[in-house]
Amino acid sequence: PNELDSSIYYEAQRYITYDINEVFLDYIVLGDSPNDAGSNLIMIVAGKKDIVENQMEFIHQCGLNPAIVDVDCIALENMFNFNYPEEFDELTAIVKIGASETNVHILQKGVNLFRRDIPIGGINITEEIAKKFQIDFNEAENIKIGNLGSRSEDFKSDYSIYLDMILSRVTSEIQRTIDYFAANNDKQYPKKVYLTGGSSKLHGILDDIESKTNIPAVNINPFRNLLFKHDIADDKSHFFAVAVGLALRGAD
Repeated sequence: PNELDSSIYYEAQRYITYDINEVFLDYIVLGDSPNDAGSNLIMIVAGKKDIVENQMEFIHQCGLNPAIVDVDCIALENMFNFNYPEEFDELTAIVKIGASETNVHILQKGVNLFRRDIPIGGINITEEIAKKFQIDFNEAENIKIGNLGSRSEDFKSDYSIYLDMILSRVTSEIQRTIDYFAANNDKQYPKKVYLTGGSSKLHGILDDIESKTNIPAVNINPFRNLLFKHDIADDKSHFFAVAVGLALRGAD
């Protein structure tokens, strides 16, 4: 293990853009490499020390003692594997449309085979709506989530067309990401696309992904295999995918 630790530390410096002394580093051996006999697949995870320490300090101030520090992409995949065990053997895409970026994960048998971060998220969409219609950010956010109120029919029509144009850019990048993966993996395409994140339920986005990729697309339910005393509102469940994945690290 000590020899492997040293090798990982050395190799990680080739891939991590920050000074290696500025990050916390961990890894896990995933198993034999399918493309290189005698070699292992290894996942390396790194987090900037200042960011991790700030998060830890905040949690301590809340009177809590964190047992595990995780990264959101792994938490998301843990949530998915727990809630959709029937998909374990299938090649699957998970897309999280977050506040500042859109993340595309492609996994199979519990292993992340590919990930791409697209620099378009919910905040960008809101800012573009605000700029286009010359309204403030909060008003644009309210409109984005469907609260059009007493707006005129002309406004609603113009807004619908503009939102479709913005979302088309997002879904085109998702399509390119999946096509890139397939082109480099014997033309293998995911069997299904699962969507989550704060902007994943914007009107028309599922249909547009299906149309562009020709792959069925559905929203993830992060509470699918969890039991609660109280129901979680379905229209809010897409906010909790990463949180559920983090919580599962503490489950028996």
